[in-house]
Amino acid sequence: MTKHLAIAGLAVAALATTLIAPMAAGATGPGLVRYSVRTDRVVTESFDADNSPCGTAGTVTFDEHTNAAVAATEPGLTDDEVVALLQDDPDGVIRQLTQTSTGTAELVTAGHVYTGRFTIWFGGHWMPNGMYVQTGTFSLTARSELGTLLRVASGGHDLDEFDGTTKMFTQHGSVSGCLP
Repeated sequence: MTKHLAIAGLAVAALATTLIAPMAAGATGPGLVRYSVRTDRVVTESFDADNSPCGTAGTVTFDEHTNAAVAATEPGLTDDEVVALLQDDPDGVIRQLTQTSTGTAELVTAGHVYTGRFTIWFGGHWMPNGMYVQTGTFSLTARSELGTLLRVASGGHDLDEFDGTTKMFTQHGSVSGCLP
């Protein structure tokens, strides 16, 4: 397993708690309704060794504070409805999204507990030709119960065809400070 895959695993665990998947092609640009929402929640995700920054299975708990700016095809949505669409949007109501989540995190892996802070930034939108573009970053700085500093950083960019086929995907990142 490469560290890039491990970073992707932790980032995916974090992003999966708050992000939408590419949606069906449709309207973009003018005529969209703008929403701004804020949520606060605690999310715990399990991960296996293949998706761990330190190479062992564990859990990560995010106490997250999220701000999202959304452009959608439906007027009159409540904040709760917009937040629900951030989790699952099978009809492609959301056409543009910028989201920032920050807060505290607790990563438990290999018998160690790391506590610290994280930041996730994500942006995605439909282009006029029907292609979907998304970019995201993830960073975590935490200390173990022994005082060891753990740093995880990841970023990626994705371009999908209107049918969901990936045209381009890049991922990069680094991990330092894992205890055995």
